[in-house]
Amino acid sequence: MKKKIIMLLTVLAFIFSGCGAETAESQENVVTEEESQENSTADDTVQEPDDDPSDENLTSESENNETENLEIDSEDTKNVVCTDLFESIYAPYANREKSFAFNDVKAFIQTTDYEQEIIEPTANDLGTIKLLDENGDYVFFAFNAVNGIEIIMSVSYYHDSTNSEVSLSNYSTDGSPKYDTFSTHVLGESETKVYDLEEQKNFLFSN
Repeated sequence: MKKKIIMLLTVLAFIFSGCGAETAESQENVVTEEESQENSTADDTVQEPDDDPSDENLTSESENNETENLEIDSEDTKNVVCTDLFESIYAPYANREKSFAFNDVKAFIQTTDYEQEIIEPTANDLGTIKLLDENGDYVFFAFNAVNGIEIIMSVSYYHDSTNSEVSLSNYSTDGSPKYDTFSTHVLGESETKVYDLEEQKNFLFSN
């Protein structure tokens, strides 16, 4: 009887000791797995995306180009210095800011201090007006009769130092502004049509 009890206790002790070992091993595996997940999460959190150095280079290059363009525009603007004859006489007529009628142009011209040559229109001759500056530059008006009124057919500015000229012309039968044409040319060479007064200004004075 004692032997049976001893054997029973021995079996029970063996069973309990085996279960305990498996439980401990299982718990150890769980702990190890949790630590692995925590380390993985920490690595993901710390890692930051690398900045692409090419983006910085592109941005820097773009900013440099914009700065260069601004400097070029600034230089071009500074180099364009017009004469008073161009700004106060030619430009207002090229922009159609004043009346094109001969008598109105004549009245305005006579209020200036420039040397003047005025030829009145007749039945056989067209009227012309010329204003001369001391530096050799001049503005020349040529008129044509439209519906019984002498109006500007062309107005031009001659720049003596470069032997060049710009003009606004209108050879239409009614003198409508939609037929205005702007041109530039060096005397002795062919004329070049341009878009507006600003291009003419650059042509004459930007050098």
